[in-house]
Amino acid sequence: MNGSRSIGGGSRKLYHHDPDTGGGGSTKKSVDKSSDDGVQYGKEEIKNDFDGKPYTYPELHLPKKEYGTVIRQIDDNYESKYKGKSIGFHSTSKYTYKFEIRGYNDYNIFSKWKND
Repeated sequence: MNGSRSIGGGSRKLYHHDPDTGGGGSTKKSVDKSSDDGVQYGKEEIKNDFDGKPYTYPELHLPKKEYGTVIRQIDDNYESKYKGKSIGFHSTSKYTYKFEIRGYNDYNIFSKWKND
């Protein structure tokens, strides 16, 4: 699949660019639209937070149900894990998500990888 790669010799697949692992690209980039897990790829665009300020990284477009589930889980843990932080990691049984934090329910998921 174009757009994912092995990182650090392991089998972890990255589903979007991740600046901490060397992936990346411009804010407008065409990538492969096919995916085994329903992630939609296409033109990357920077979205704005609730205050109208642009996020740093392009949003990773997840299927609606998956997005809603992850956002609810992050909201449920906001006070204890994410409040006051600018970047967060959220793990489920299958995936880990990396996201920007601008406040409660104001997140930008920009990276996802399969857990080993």
